[in-house]
Amino acid sequence: NEYLAQGAVLRGGSLDLAEAAFAKGWLLHSGCVEDGTTRTRLPAEGDRVRHEDGNLLLG
Repeated sequence: NEYLAQGAVLRGGSLDLAEAAFAKGWLLHSGCVEDGTTRTRLPAEGDRVRHEDGNLLLG
């Protein structure tokens, strides 16, 4: 799978992205505002996965 969220505003809900879903793909989640969004499951960061830096996490 390939996932790109750049500059998105997420309100409520959850992020549930399984590690296995990106074993052969990539994930970039950057510059986003997460307002009351629960990070339920995210793959570990590595060469093809980025989601920790550059986001604003509220509530």
